[in-house]
Amino acid sequence: MPTPQPVSISSTNQYAGAVDNISSFTRSPQVWLWTFQHYRSEGEVTSGIFGLRRDDSRPSRITMDAQPLNIPSRTYPVRGRNAHVDLGSLAWPVSGADFLRLRLTVHYSAWWKLRKPALLMLEIEHPDAIYETKAFLIEPNVSSEVWLYPGDETELVQYFSADENQWRMGPRSSITSLQLLVAPYDWVSVQPDSIDVEAADAITFAMKP
Repeated sequence: MPTPQPVSISSTNQYAGAVDNISSFTRSPQVWLWTFQHYRSEGEVTSGIFGLRRDDSRPSRITMDAQPLNIPSRTYPVRGRNAHVDLGSLAWPVSGADFLRLRLTVHYSAWWKLRKPALLMLEIEHPDAIYETKAFLIEPNVSSEVWLYPGDETELVQYFSADENQWRMGPRSSITSLQLLVAPYDWVSVQPDSIDVEAADAITFAMKP
């Protein structure tokens, strides 16, 4: 069997790969999650660039726990091209969580095929009235998962450590409420008709010895 070759990742926003303000993690979370489950960090190659080496023990050792946030499943009408959909308060785990996962269907008329869908954002409220906004885009009229990291995404490099204690270098901030924002890119963007919120979960990863 050939020796697994190291690859590299970046911990700086310079290489985050954001397009239309959507981070590379949220745009393609499956890529990050697969890499996280199969590679461990191998030291810093140069400032902000870390080497990764394949670790075939990680898939069987990494576990994922999904805790429902008790946000009701319902359809929210979108009233206006710039709309706010309040998902209300939620049951964020007291011990914290690593990621936020939503399952949504955004309903559009057939006009989106000739024009383009709107940009969607999630406004996250933390304690002490601290807010952050995460942009995302999903396929119209299809039930889709949206993965978000509620914090500074440069911290994601820590999850590749072989030591789980290094994944979270500080206390994880809790989340008190969520709000969906609809923002058209320009006059061509199509306003969605409604948004189905199907599920919302707090995701926590752990690694067995």
